Amino acid sequence: MDREKFLRIQGKLQKYGTLLRYFSFVILTFLYLQVQAFSVDISSQFLLPKINIFAGLLQIILFLIFLLMEEGSLSNLFSSLTKHILSDYKSTFKMALPPVFLILSTEFIGIANEMLPNESKSANSFYIVGVAIFCLLLIKRKFMLTQILAILFISMGLTYFPHENQIMSTLLPNLFKDQELYAYISIVAAICCYGLSYAILEKNLKSSDVSLWIRGIQLNLFVVPMSLFICFGNYYINGMEMRDGFFDNFNIIAWFFIIFIVACNMMELFVIKVADSMFRMIALSLAVMIIGIMKYPFSFDSSSPTKVGTGLILAGTALYTLMDVGSFKEGDEGGMRDIQSYIIPMKLYQSVPTVSFNVKNNIQNIES
Repeated sequence: MDREKFLRIQGKLQKYGTLLRYFSFVILTFLYLQVQAFSVDISSQFLLPKINIFAGLLQIILFLIFLLMEEGSLSNLFSSLTKHILSDYKSTFKMALPPVFLILSTEFIGIANEMLPNESKSANSFYIVGVAIFCLLLIKRKFMLTQILAILFISMGLTYFPHENQIMSTLLPNLFKDQELYAYISIVAAICCYGLSYAILEKNLKSSDVSLWIRGIQLNLFVVPMSLFICFGNYYINGMEMRDGFFDNFNIIAWFFIIFIVACNMMELFVIKVADSMFRMIALSLAVMIIGIMKYPFSFDSSSPTKVGTGLILAGTALYTLMDVGSFKEGDEGGMRDIQSYIIPMKLYQSVPTVSFNVKNNIQNIES
């Protein structure tokens, strides 16, 4: 495919930006469903770091192919890589922060899981709150009050669907064994690190017009060595055995899981770029809800936990998406503002207040 044709396709996608956002949201939800289903077989095999290595390498290859299609020639490809990755090394190293905070989040949950396993499972319910808070602080995102209510609904709904954390093992020694206070501190730290990870990722993706393919390459250049370090740390620090070498416990399920992880990670970046990180969190919440319904079917009792959790998550999803002013400024092509009157009455849309947090002045503004 030549450069002109590729750019024409990109232009058409941008023209239908709003539809693209919701279509990608549905695709991401479906991919999360597959990942959640496969993770049941993966989580007990200590494979996640090794899977992330292969997934990261495959993503780098795919991003290079997309970038080559966009640039049109190898010379343009090399010049683009040199300009954005080597010359602009500060921007490159900023992409190291999201995986670092995500790893720290996993480590803190691993520590808490040793002392308070039930509470650490519930920590997943508050990740969406952590992401919202740090989007408010770092990106100065404006949330409508109805969207804040939606986030709380989804968070409360997720507490009815506790699921196992994908904790392979923790590299940090458990220094605070049998001390519940430190377990709760670890849970709070995990939520904060998780929120920081996706808030920084969104800020990096939207702070400039750098291609999504470049950002994906930058991100995975750090994900691969970090996963490699965790992988060997599991064996040398925690004394795990490799009976069959590096590919110990690899099977067909693991390779399928890698494919879904690659598709899911690439779609994550796309959704965060064209929408925001909250859409990504809502897609994950819907996937957790559907998997939970499969495990714990509805009962006819109106007080059924599954039914209550499902209602809260669906209500929160509807509230957030229908009132989405998100990351688009007025006049942005494909943003929600230009078609808002087709979804909800414009008078209602204009009457709902927004909440923002100005870090510089350290005050909370409520605007009508």
